[in-house]
Amino acid sequence: YSKDNKPIGLFLADGKHINAFQTNDLFNGFFSINSKESAAIGDQVPDLSSRLALQSGPLFITDDIARRLSIRDDEPARRIVVAQTTEEAIIFLALYGKENTFEGPMLADVPKHLKEVEKLLGISIINALNLDGGSASAFITKDHSLTELSPVGSFFCMIDK
Repeated sequence: YSKDNKPIGLFLADGKHINAFQTNDLFNGFFSINSKESAAIGDQVPDLSSRLALQSGPLFITDDIARRLSIRDDEPARRIVVAQTTEEAIIFLALYGKENTFEGPMLADVPKHLKEVEKLLGISIINALNLDGGSASAFITKDHSLTELSPVGSFFCMIDK
């Protein structure tokens, strides 16, 4: 979200067009779910008839290859990531510091940390995209809670079936 609380780039929710695609070097990736509930993460603009689509970035991993990132004014911060495994499962991850949960890795270092997460969890991540980070991010599960310090623009909610 921008400083005026509007989405940066493409944002479709429940098939409704909320914001248009924009060319942006940092927001170079997309997360989408089509009408058949198939999810995708990549650098191609998704079908605009998708049930959900958003533009974010940067992309950390594409086609199982960790990207080399060079980020101007990079700072350590909590990072919220959406990733896709080789089994096509979609997972959401929060990377944060032990001492201060609002701190975490530099954005440019996230790809190498995701490779460490793969080993730790015994998974293989084929695509990964930064969603947000810092004080305007939250991550809440039944076992763990990372609350925001400043307002969050939008949330993903998951339902266990």
